Amino acid sequence: MQPFNLNLLKELHAILLDSVRGRDKARGKFRSSQNLIGAPGDTMETAKFVPPAPEDVMPALDNWERYYHADESDPLVQLAVTHSQFAVPLLDKIFEQPVFTSSRLNWDGDDAPSRGMLATLLRTLTNEGMLKVLRQGGGRRPTTLALAELINLCEGKKIF
Repeated sequence: MQPFNLNLLKELHAILLDSVRGRDKARGKFRSSQNLIGAPGDTMETAKFVPPAPEDVMPALDNWERYYHADESDPLVQLAVTHSQFAVPLLDKIFEQPVFTSSRLNWDGDDAPSRGMLATLLRTLTNEGMLKVLRQGGGRRPTTLALAELINLCEGKKIF
């Protein structure tokens, strides 16, 4: 079996586009012009999604390939992938406000986890090093937590 790399990705792309609309386009090549996903007539500003600019494609793919081959997974990336794949409402709340109190995560509705499940999820994320306890709760005071890696990444330095 051939190991995954960007050349294999291009080969797979060429195969996938071999017998579909777009077969006469740049099959097996990385994009060299800007595109967007949206309704006909949408501009970059109104499109539902605008992928990276062409000059950013290769550096992004190189980073992705390095990450794929890394010996250890980055927990922040894994959390983001989980969030993007499953749109977990709890993770929505954590990404919206990366420093929060545990009581802020209680909500009503069909997508709300039980209190026990919420406690288990927070404990798991804390034990795995994804969340950092800033202030331990006690009595009526909720625990204050932070998505430290995201904050450090956004600030460009180690805050937590």
